[in-house]
Amino acid sequence: MIVVINFYEHAMPPKRIEHLPVLETPIDDSSSSGRPLRRETRGTHSDRLRRQISDRGRLPITFRQSDGHPIGPNAASFMTELGLSVKKFAPLQAKSWKHIPAENKRMIYDRISAAFDISFQEGSSSVMKETDRLMSARYRDNRSKMHNHYKKLSHLPPAERRQHIPIEFCETQDDWNYMCDLFESEAFQTNQSQRKDRITVFNETHYSSKKGWIGDTAKTAYDDMVRLRDECILSQNPEDVIDVVQIADTVCDQATPSIASPSQPVNSVAPADPKSS
Repeated sequence: MIVVINFYEHAMPPKRIEHLPVLETPIDDSSSSGRPLRRETRGTHSDRLRRQISDRGRLPITFRQSDGHPIGPNAASFMTELGLSVKKFAPLQAKSWKHIPAENKRMIYDRISAAFDISFQEGSSSVMKETDRLMSARYRDNRSKMHNHYKKLSHLPPAERRQHIPIEFCETQDDWNYMCDLFESEAFQTNQSQRKDRITVFNETHYSSKKGWIGDTAKTAYDDMVRLRDECILSQNPEDVIDVVQIADTVCDQATPSIASPSQPVNSVAPADPKSS
């Protein structure tokens, strides 16, 4: 079943998109070290969106009832606008999405409702909840990509890694320093290393260097476990416990009953004989 979200009778008069901050304006030309930082590069998307709104008014958006994900002809534009708004208004220097100030989230909601026929006013709490979930996922994804960028710099001393700002996600040197401090913190590294065990067991019992994965489903399940683990690490306080066992069991349950969880390893791939190594 598909639900089309339109709230004409409850929605406040929409803000004109021209009245919102113009994102083509650069935030800063350079960092304190003289390195050029990210300029906003959404002219093409903004221009197209403004033309569409000028021609037809705010764009209707449809959400799939099963998972709350936007679908239809305007879904891609909605997700692009949401992602750009999260990067614009959600500060990086926060422990997690739940710590983003309400006023920052409101700016994102206002920008989205200026372009799309959607209301975040009283009476549409479920719409706000689903959109907040999408924003949270995009925020986590951005931080995960920054961590991947950081890991690619592992051949450099920590001080030099701070000179390689991922300008797609970081607007200032201070933001990148904050993220580097997080990645280098003992609590973060402990969480990342000590919480890998169950997922590592899954890898060892479903994969061998000679035969590869026992099946495509096992490989997909492993990739999902790693992705969810990394997202959890990046979205929680460093001192919070990450239940990797639950992550692994959940992925296995969703994949297929034939995929054993790490707590119940399969015997399809025999472990290497310690004496042969």
